[in-house]
Amino acid sequence: MDENLRKILSEPFGPVLSSKDAVMKIMEQRHPLLICIGDESLHKMLSYGIMPDICVYDKMVKRKSAPKEWIEEIEKAFKGKKIIKVKNLAGEITDKLIVDIKNCIKNKKGIIEVEGEEDLAALPSLANAPAGTLILYGQPDAGIVFLEVNEKGKKRAEELLEKIKKAN
Repeated sequence: MDENLRKILSEPFGPVLSSKDAVMKIMEQRHPLLICIGDESLHKMLSYGIMPDICVYDKMVKRKSAPKEWIEEIEKAFKGKKIIKVKNLAGEITDKLIVDIKNCIKNKKGIIEVEGEEDLAALPSLANAPAGTLILYGQPDAGIVFLEVNEKGKKRAEELLEKIKKAN
């Protein structure tokens, strides 16, 4: 992936919130789906008593193992539920991950555990989720990005997915 594309992808696609009050205020609004990507975002949502409809995580935070307590919390929350496992390398989005995300969106629920890296999973989520869906993902050292799906965002995600595919 070239530096220009990497720079674009490192910028948040929506407002970044770090306080519980700000998060809870947004969560009061109705959304057709809530998609949470990343262990830190998922940990925060679970600690606030919020269970996303769709979760994508990899048991890693900033390329290191997520804290043991977070992993235990996630495993407890998902106990007895079907977990889809998929491999995905850093800087890539595999066709399998895209298909799994599409299926979860179609079913309006799902848990995807990624072996490798889930950092770019927001793009296929944005490209495929219905308008009004709320996508949450972590912005390193800043907070959680809150991205509400709209047509402009979907088009941008599709264009970026195409660029990533060409780069790989």
